[in-house]
Amino acid sequence: STQTSKLTIEGLDLQPIETSAFFEKSRKDRFDIHLDSLEVDRFDYITYHKYRIINASHLLLTKGSLNLFTNPNKKKPTTDKVKTYPNFGLKELKADLNIDTIDVKGIDITYTELNHKSGKAGTITFDHSSGRFLNVTNNPQALQKNNICTAALTSYFMNRGKVNVIFKFNLTDENVPFSYKGDVGPMDLRALNKGIMALGLVKINTGKLNRFEFDINADNRVAKGRISLLYDSMKVTVLNPDT
Repeated sequence: STQTSKLTIEGLDLQPIETSAFFEKSRKDRFDIHLDSLEVDRFDYITYHKYRIINASHLLLTKGSLNLFTNPNKKKPTTDKVKTYPNFGLKELKADLNIDTIDVKGIDITYTELNHKSGKAGTITFDHSSGRFLNVTNNPQALQKNNICTAALTSYFMNRGKVNVIFKFNLTDENVPFSYKGDVGPMDLRALNKGIMALGLVKINTGKLNRFEFDINADNRVAKGRISLLYDSMKVTVLNPDT
């Protein structure tokens, strides 16, 4: 609607071909995305039409999923991993982007990887994820006013332990510095077996996480910080690749 400067999408899906066929044809990671709805408020249609500048006050993503399956056939990357940092990726976007606030509500995230030693795939999940991103931009004029993007996120690790984390990304420094601070609440550690039995060849028989806290500052060279892990009654079994 140009009259209300609002853009609404109902039902958004990105679906690649079936997993085995995808990996036969591609060396890239496979991911699929679903969103129930996407809403953009105060979207400047005229600026976008004339200059391809994406300028909006608010973006809302409501209920959906992001599923990532890392490619088992890809070669070990030789490029600097700094290219995977969100603040580096935002700077490299070809589009001119300036969004004041992005709200995310009810997104389920899964990450799956094949361990060649075990021959099995392990999955890690972050369920019912919600959060708010502020100052998501690569626009030069906007960056002169504020060069820090912040994100406050809440999720449930393996659908059990509540995760709270705050990120801060410097959007202009060549060393791409960022920080993340947060905690994971109590959970039964046996919930991790869905991922670590295949990926780490370890099975947790008993164990309770009381609290996991972290406070990390990093850039393209080094990460420094403090990690605290409090747990009780941990008993594990180390698995052989053929078990």
